[in-house]
Amino acid sequence: MLSNLLLAIVLRSPIAAAVCVLVGFLVYGGEVLDIRRATFQFVSTGIIGSAFFFTYRFGGIRPALVLLLVSFFLMTGLLTHGYRNHVLDRDALYIGGIGATMYLFGSRIYKQGNRLQWLYPISLGGLLGAFMLITTCLLVLVKGAPDNSSFLDYMLRSWPIVGMEFMIGLGLGVGIVVTEYFAAGKSKAETDSGQPTPSQ
Repeated sequence: MLSNLLLAIVLRSPIAAAVCVLVGFLVYGGEVLDIRRATFQFVSTGIIGSAFFFTYRFGGIRPALVLLLVSFFLMTGLLTHGYRNHVLDRDALYIGGIGATMYLFGSRIYKQGNRLQWLYPISLGGLLGAFMLITTCLLVLVKGAPDNSSFLDYMLRSWPIVGMEFMIGLGLGVGIVVTEYFAAGKSKAETDSGQPTPSQ
């Protein structure tokens, strides 16, 4: 049911997103809360990524894609004002990269079960870093570097951003592990007490 799906998302995704932001804060300090900086992606990717993951987990791919589309419209402000094409391209690749990363993680790695649980952060960090590197390459190849530098020069200078994306994925992976740990503990406590257990 829709109400159960919304409840699962509301109860879980804020925790995972908050842990992601906390990891960013520990590494980059208050910069993660500055919307003008790339480090704000700890906030935006944490929110969008966790919401997509838990929507996909409890509701399937269709509602997860709807959520991704809504996130794109909200982030770009397409409903209220126009954006230049290169900004739309960048944001579309950014949102698409988050969706592809979380889908691969959810469908391939997460479904392997608890035996890989403590590999979630590293695997999610690697996936997000790889996808963002690919999307950056595509954007520079099609549109050129924003500062008009050569492709090779711009990509070499992009490695700190790739490292940051790895840390974002790492934080989000830790957030998912923490969320699942507390959810499992709550479920066990309710089972032991004889109370009805919500769908996991």
